[in-house]
Amino acid sequence: MDWFAKRSIKCSQAYLDFLSEIGPGEFFSGGLVVFPLEPDGPFDRANEKLPHGFRVEFFAFGYDGTTEGCYCMSKTGADDAIYWCNWQANQIQVLEKSFTTWIEEAPRKLFSKSVYAGYKKIKDIAGVRRVIEDRKRYQVRLLRYDKQLVRQHAKDFLPRYNHIVCAVRKLEDSSLRQLTFRVRRTGSSVGNDNVQYVTVSLPDIRRGEEVQVEAYVFDPFNVRFQEIIVEYSPDIDLGSPMHVRFSEIRDYL
Repeated sequence: MDWFAKRSIKCSQAYLDFLSEIGPGEFFSGGLVVFPLEPDGPFDRANEKLPHGFRVEFFAFGYDGTTEGCYCMSKTGADDAIYWCNWQANQIQVLEKSFTTWIEEAPRKLFSKSVYAGYKKIKDIAGVRRVIEDRKRYQVRLLRYDKQLVRQHAKDFLPRYNHIVCAVRKLEDSSLRQLTFRVRRTGSSVGNDNVQYVTVSLPDIRRGEEVQVEAYVFDPFNVRFQEIIVEYSPDIDLGSPMHVRFSEIRDYL
């Protein structure tokens, strides 16, 4: 309440309840971001970016992972509606008349279909096995990384990625055009859950050749960590729904 009062904002009770019970953060693989309340953090930066005409009536509290705009609510507490402010079009419109309805509908609308597919039966297990055998023909090692979060694209609203560079060596002939591996941030408050799956495109290289590939690793937690490590294993745990993160087997799911 004090945080918002200092910014002349009267909040919806439903929104305050959400902050108290769930808390800010990134949800649905970045499909919904609720800004943390930190001095000079994303909340303040987003509101400074609001067009002046909107800033009088609304405040920004989150966004959807795109660069087009942000989620807003009434600054005076006149209603409980969720608004979407489009930066480029300089427009604002009602998305949902109730914060509670909007947030409760979020899982149905934002839950990743590709993740959900992981709970279904694999259509072509032989094809998946061939990919796993092909993955044995590569080695991956981390060369360097940037600990400071950066924007993947210049127009990205917030810096949300760690830039990494890896060496990929081709041990045997293979037809794979993509390769997926885990990137782990160690020593954070999130523990073993601070893992992202990264897929890189493979250039046409000869057997025995090593190339450098770069990737931008999304950070869904944005908490302090000690270091970044790359975990590459040819095997894919087909009993885990996370096997859908391996782009090279998507056609067989």
